[in-house]
Order: sequence, then structure tokens, then C-alpha cells
Amino acid sequence: MHFFNPVPLMPLVEVIRGEKTGDQAVAQTVAYALSLGKSPIVVNDCPGFLVNRILFPYFGAFCQLLRDGADFRVIDRVMETFGWPMGPAYLLDVVGIDTAVHCFPSMVEGYPERMADAADISPTRTLFENDRLGQKNGKGFYLYQKDRRGKPGKFADDSVAELLKPLISHYHQLTDEDIVARYMVPMCIELAHCLESGVVGSPAE
Repeated sequence: MHFFNPVPLMPLVEVIRGEKTGDQAVAQTVAYALSLGKSPIVVNDCPGFLVNRILFPYFGAFCQLLRDGADFRVIDRVMETFGWPMGPAYLLDVVGIDTAVHCFPSMVEGYPERMADAADISPTRTLFENDRLGQKNGKGFYLYQKDRRGKPGKFADDSVAELLKPLISHYHQLTDEDIVARYMVPMCIELAHCLESGVVGSPAE
């Protein structure tokens, strides 16, 4: 069972079917997830399973947009307006910059023909090398300070733009529609690969 962070709030649970997993084991695990109030999805084993596998091209697109001179705060605003609960910079801070840097090489190894280009994660690695790990140490793309209830508040930090400036290769004028397309198209393509290879059983999943 693969839960998502933060576990108390995220309903999705991936139930991973291994090479020798029987139908009864899958059924029992799905029933257990339902008893926890979760929304289980059965996924065949592969690097990244389903959700992280399709998020990898999303993060690759994010890093490319940063290299094209886009402001990560603008990107977050656009994707949150589009309907994501949080934009990619905020999501990386929640997941953990170090976690993302650690996981990306295994994704490239699993899908080198498609994901090697997306593995140029220099913006994320730059933050990691400057001890900006996200919410876990109070600084990532944003700064975090806990309020009276212990919930981390998110604040802008202009110094991040200075850290990322050497990575910018060229500037593009990007509309909100451009940003959405550059995120969603790579994800949709990877979703099609997942469906074709049987990672999930149906388009609905």
C-alpha cells in the first residue's frame, strides 16, 4: 500500500500488485483501504507506480520552465488557478526537496528513453545543495513558519530567485495557457503509456 503525504488528508492509496500477488490479497488490501476511508486504486508494480510516475514529467516541465525564465510563484498561481491543490514549487516543498532529488535517478533508470531529458533537475538540486529542503527545515522555494496551531505558513523569499538566476538559459514570454499546456501535455502522454503497458486497468482509473 502506497499512501500519500499528508496521510490523514490524502484519500488516494495505491495498492501495488506484485509479480506473484494473488487476487485475494489484492481484494483484501483494497477492502482494508476502504475501511480506512481511503480511495484505493490497483496498480501494477513499476518505477514510480502511477502517481509518482506521471508527476516526474510534471516536475521536469517545471524545471524547464524555470530555465526558460519563468517565476515559480507565477507558475504555482497558474496551476492552482487551473485546479491543482498546490503548484509544483509548493508541492516540492511539501514532498521534500531532498526526497525529490533522491527519487529522480530511479525514474530515469526505469524510463531512460523518455525521462532522461526530464532528469535535468538542476533547479531542484540547486536548492538541495543550499540546504533548502522545503517544509521539513523551514526553507525551500518558500519560507515556512508555524502559526499558533502549529501549521506551517508559506512566505515568499526573494533570495531563491537569485539562487536560480545562473540556471536560466533564455527568457520566453509565456501566457497562462502556455504554462498549463507545458505541464499537462507531458503528464497526459505518460498516462497513455501507463494505460498501454497495463499499469492500470482502465482509462477511468
